[in-house]
Amino acid sequence: MYTDTRQDYAVFVHAIKQEMGLDLTFYKETQMKRRILGFMEKKQIKNYHAFLRKLRVDSQLMAEFMGMITINVTQFFRNRSKWDTLEKQVLPRLIQEKFSKLRVWSAACSSGEEAYTLSIILKRIQDNLNYEILATDIEAEILKRAVLGRYSEKQLIEMTDAEILASFEKKEAYYQIEKDIQKPVRFRKHDLLVDEYDRGFDLIVCRNVLIYFTAEGKEVVYQKFQKALRPGGVLFIGGSEQILNPAGYGFESVDNFFYRKIR
Repeated sequence: MYTDTRQDYAVFVHAIKQEMGLDLTFYKETQMKRRILGFMEKKQIKNYHAFLRKLRVDSQLMAEFMGMITINVTQFFRNRSKWDTLEKQVLPRLIQEKFSKLRVWSAACSSGEEAYTLSIILKRIQDNLNYEILATDIEAEILKRAVLGRYSEKQLIEMTDAEILASFEKKEAYYQIEKDIQKPVRFRKHDLLVDEYDRGFDLIVCRNVLIYFTAEGKEVVYQKFQKALRPGGVLFIGGSEQILNPAGYGFESVDNFFYRKIR
């Protein structure tokens, strides 16, 4: 029988934070407990104490656990209409305001589809555009996949045939992202809740991640995003997310799911 007491979970969460640097208190407890208990059941682990002991000694189990926690579900141009808004309305203004390199951050980038989507769009807007994309995620293993830039046909379902032809080299078992699209993107491990943020970004894209955070967790991240953007920079969030009081964080809404830094 799998045990699930509030005290056992609290001890587990505290240990994970102290020993592994992952703060689960900013994630919605009901959803997180359900995911963890499902993972434990799959691995036939009876309680949180036993699970913690195994995580301390089994690096493969720890990698699987991190993969489960970080919810890596994504694809190129996911929710296509929003990417069209970014390309046709938001980015042209940001590019016009810029006299040097355009700085973009794809936060919680998972296996790289979002970061490479940004690169595809920026190259298409202006072929000689000077830009760089920082792509970060909490999970080291998923970042290794992102660096490889290899994707299945299913991950390209929102793209046109012409876009696929221009952006990928078709291999026997996968699609390889083209080097000129891959080159401006650099990947780095980063925890949105605890790590320091770089500054001076023109655009930050963080989509379909904050819905799993508590209200307190979202507040922490929104405040940090605001400081990481340059004045006039834009935050682009997911279709299931909304900032109810953007002015309270120093933003103004410029379109659904797009927020400009105003101070």
